[in-house]
Amino acid sequence: ASGGNGTGGEGGGGGRSGCCRREMVLAAFRRALCHCAEWRGTGARRRRAERAILTLKRVANDPSGPLLSLITAADNDENNLEMVPVRLQGMVLLVDVLPKHPAMFNDATMDSIILPAIYKAVTPDPKLVRIVNFGPFTHRVDDGIPLRRAGCKALGTMIMMTAAAAPDVSKTVSSTVALSTAATAAAKETSRKGAALRNCLARLLAGLAEYDGDEAILAWRIVQDISARPSTSSALLLIANELPSRVLNKIKTLLKASKGNDAAADRSRDVLRECVRALYSITQIPGVGRCEAFMDFFERVKQTTLLNAMLKAILSSNDAAGRDGNSSRRRRGDENGRRSSGK
Repeated sequence: ASGGNGTGGEGGGGGRSGCCRREMVLAAFRRALCHCAEWRGTGARRRRAERAILTLKRVANDPSGPLLSLITAADNDENNLEMVPVRLQGMVLLVDVLPKHPAMFNDATMDSIILPAIYKAVTPDPKLVRIVNFGPFTHRVDDGIPLRRAGCKALGTMIMMTAAAAPDVSKTVSSTVALSTAATAAAKETSRKGAALRNCLARLLAGLAEYDGDEAILAWRIVQDISARPSTSSALLLIANELPSRVLNKIKTLLKASKGNDAAADRSRDVLRECVRALYSITQIPGVGRCEAFMDFFERVKQTTLLNAMLKAILSSNDAAGRDGNSSRRRRGDENGRRSSGK
């Protein structure tokens, strides 16, 4: 499946059939690693799962092996449209596998192949846009939308993994002692992870400024997910002051488009709602008060009639959810008390 370029001809990938074989290989690799993660915690299967993971890890980091060959060939293939499903399957693999096996790819593989593949997936490609002629009118079709959605999810996974790991790495280096060999290596690792995190956040910022519809909603929800975790939320402070200048024009465009009763206006309001929810979640991160440009921007958001109404609805919903949660906990406590007294 790793041979050929998917363009047909003797010894090639056999056109679409070659792409299908590549998709099946990536899907099989993903399923194997997911099953190994499940078996890793069970007694009889534990050793077999660990051996299988080590074998798959060697395959995953072999520059000339089938997995990386599939990913790099799919990214470099000139038949962009045919290779989109293969690239999509690669992003799905990363989303499913990396949380279960964070150390699956070594640093060299991550920096030279995995991250560039994610960056390419989330970047709009004009070659994947086509115009369909229906006679009296034409329709613009973007075949890259599913790939960008999967790429956004992979990007969010990478941000959360890197942000969660960076503090642990930074603790290994003391600023008050001379750098030993181990400390120097730790400092380099911290620098590498920091650079990767900044690059990933920059790509997320670009998506927030460029994406429309479902893609924009997904990008803003990734921001919400990052801010909701104490181990990763501080990463957003790196881009908080850049956020206003990057998304202001997009928000203005959405506000204009939201004035109506058609489906496009409804979708614009959906995007704005997720945007406001994400901006509010950033204001809850400890230390955000130092990001003066962002806090000033959020005050402007609250002064916009539609956005302020959305914010109030979000806060009201959060309060109601909190009250429901407290009521449920009290009911469970009362039930446990009655059972205890019955005994």
